[in-house]
Amino acid sequence: MNGAQVDFIYNAAGRLSQVARSVPACNTQPITTSYTYDNAGRLVDIRHAQADRIIADFQYSFDAANRIIQYTGPEGTLHYTYDNLGQLIAVSGARQETYRYDANGNRIYAASPALPNGEADYTIGPENRLLSDGTYRYEYDAEGNLIRKTRLSDGQVTELTYDYRNRVTDIVVKDAQGNVVYRTHYIYDVFDRRIASEVDADGDGPGSLVRTWTFYDGANPYIDLDDQGNVQHYYLYGPDIDQVLARLDPVTGIPDWYLTDYIGSVREILRDAGVYRKCGSTMTSLH
Repeated sequence: MNGAQVDFIYNAAGRLSQVARSVPACNTQPITTSYTYDNAGRLVDIRHAQADRIIADFQYSFDAANRIIQYTGPEGTLHYTYDNLGQLIAVSGARQETYRYDANGNRIYAASPALPNGEADYTIGPENRLLSDGTYRYEYDAEGNLIRKTRLSDGQVTELTYDYRNRVTDIVVKDAQGNVVYRTHYIYDVFDRRIASEVDADGDGPGSLVRTWTFYDGANPYIDLDDQGNVQHYYLYGPDIDQVLARLDPVTGIPDWYLTDYIGSVREILRDAGVYRKCGSTMTSLH
């Protein structure tokens, strides 16, 4: 990837202790991720930094059942409370949340500032399928695939089509009047890898269809090309499943570094704006 390099360091127990991201051709400080474990081998701290600058720090505390009971990160400290079945029922601290469940473990109520109305009641149908969450109404086919969701506020409909292997092949979004405002088509290979996408961002509008071809290194995407064979992006992956480390824009020559939390969710995307042009060390947050 044009000199982008990622080094992995492990401790004596064989656990990952540090990841260092760098471009050796340029004299820049690497972006490091340090991992700290407790005596039980549980990951209790993930720290992303460049030299003395801490980019993000995620800290975790566990109970005797190995459940996370406290988290401290950029947004503050959160405390988690569980019921006797191990279901999360409350979050307190920097954010207040409440959850309730039915006898099958389906969530039937949530109160959270992240929800559009601050709270939501969930309707559960046959085979424990979610029928409504207060924002959308959901419909399924006989295989259990989501085939339609309708936004309750304005009637916008998203329709999904699947092939015989239950792979999503088409996504069409329509407004309440039935006008197509967005559509996507996906193509797969015999290994179930998505090798092409065709996106019409304005549906029936005047915009053009954009087709992207994806080539793989094993199970992981390696490069995206347009219809003319021009490189759109390169990808760099780690040893874990779906562990994307960086994406490189071949035009600007700038890598986007992906920084993750405890469950592997991307929490920060950082761009070294000078790494290929001026070999500088200016970091830009892209989230």
